[in-house]
Amino acid sequence: MKKKCQQYRLYTILLFFSIFVLSNGQITYQPNVRSQNSKVMVESVELSDESTIIHVKVPKGLGGWGGWIRFSSYTYIEDRKSQFSSCIKSLGDHRLDTEYKTKYKNCPDSISFYLYFDRLPYGCEEFDLIEHSEDGFEWNGITIINPYPSVPHMDMNKSTAQEIIDSQNEAIGGIYDCITTEKNKHRLACIKDKESYKLVVIDSIGTLPYWHVGDVKAILEPSASDNLFKAIWYMQNKTQSNNCFITFGRTNMSVLLDAKEYNYLKMYPKASNEIDDKAHFKEEWSGTGFALKNGFVVTNYHVVEGAKHITIQGMEAPNKSFDAIVIGTDKINDLALLKINDSSFRGFSGIPYSISNEISEVGEEIFVLGYPLTSTMGEEIKLTTGVISSRTGFQGDVTNYQISAPIQPGNSGGPMFDDKGNLVGIVCAKYKGAENVGYAIKPSYLFNLIESAANLNIVPKGTELKGLSLKNQVKLIRDYIFLII
Repeated sequence: MKKKCQQYRLYTILLFFSIFVLSNGQITYQPNVRSQNSKVMVESVELSDESTIIHVKVPKGLGGWGGWIRFSSYTYIEDRKSQFSSCIKSLGDHRLDTEYKTKYKNCPDSISFYLYFDRLPYGCEEFDLIEHSEDGFEWNGITIINPYPSVPHMDMNKSTAQEIIDSQNEAIGGIYDCITTEKNKHRLACIKDKESYKLVVIDSIGTLPYWHVGDVKAILEPSASDNLFKAIWYMQNKTQSNNCFITFGRTNMSVLLDAKEYNYLKMYPKASNEIDDKAHFKEEWSGTGFALKNGFVVTNYHVVEGAKHITIQGMEAPNKSFDAIVIGTDKINDLALLKINDSSFRGFSGIPYSISNEISEVGEEIFVLGYPLTSTMGEEIKLTTGVISSRTGFQGDVTNYQISAPIQPGNSGGPMFDDKGNLVGIVCAKYKGAENVGYAIKPSYLFNLIESAANLNIVPKGTELKGLSLKNQVKLIRDYIFLII
């Protein structure tokens, strides 16, 4: 029995040592307990990244407990303030719902048990340990060290932030208010700090006393697009998320965090009237269109606005052209539905792409086909690539995407495809004075026009492009993209 107890003691030491070494969390030794069983003691509480590990020491004999202790699946911890509760996950190497006898003549004065639960929330520094079964036990007010994680901090408030923003004169610099409905939210200043941009808290709404003015909410990493950033975002509990993308418009900021979108309105500085608005391409009268079934073609309204004669060129042969007429228009959303009205037209063969009615995500890779600046660049179809920078367009326009694919006059009405070959947008405009900032209309508005002016049977549902390389996708698509003159 002595040897057995020595082995048990060694096992307990090794178990404790392994828990200490494998976890980098916070350990509170001999925590204060407001009310506890007079015999069984809470020796320590360890917080790893995922677990709360409670070390309970059971004395030999246990007095009135008759030398037995029983841990069951009814054992749990709770923090009444945050309404957190977690049932026991495991009991070290012991089994749950089993009685453990501690009456060994030559054993140590006590035996250790390690109880595993889900991790207590950051900031919870007092909780209860309860076992609701016959002869159960309860420890109330176990006080531990469990602070909120620290975040970078800058010596900044609203007035100093405005001074920095004015002196830096950065396009995305400013003060942004969260307009998404949330119980707790912040007013953030976007400033440039050395080589990166940071979002800094300058005011808070809600019950978050552990967030302070000057705390950094996000650190932005630039992408290939000037207005799209990947970010380190500090969550409400100050833990770090790397699954964050941020886009900036002229008067807004959009945060896509773990697939949920948060919108911010720019409050300072006031937008300058000298900044060019979103401009449709009217520098030269030409545009791009793409095929639907039964001889229908889609382009922008501004491409055909006021036109007395419309010609579609690029199908069957580069210089082959057909007359077309306008079937329907949506001036507000800048869409036009045409139909080839030419006796020599023999119809389209099977259209290889489909038109998606789903909302695309920020960061999704896209490509654009069209006929830009044909007077100087020629009448060969042109390809550009990029990403969706924002799910809203100019000044937060929800009908558009902002895209980074370079576009020029003549791209208007051209299709935008995702990497699977689905048509996910119709190019309509660019932002003057900003490099590679363009806009594309969401296809749902095209579906509305088709339904009112024709019928939904003209929408192609091809599936030939998925899995093909970009080169091979373009080969199949190009015969269905036309120059509108």
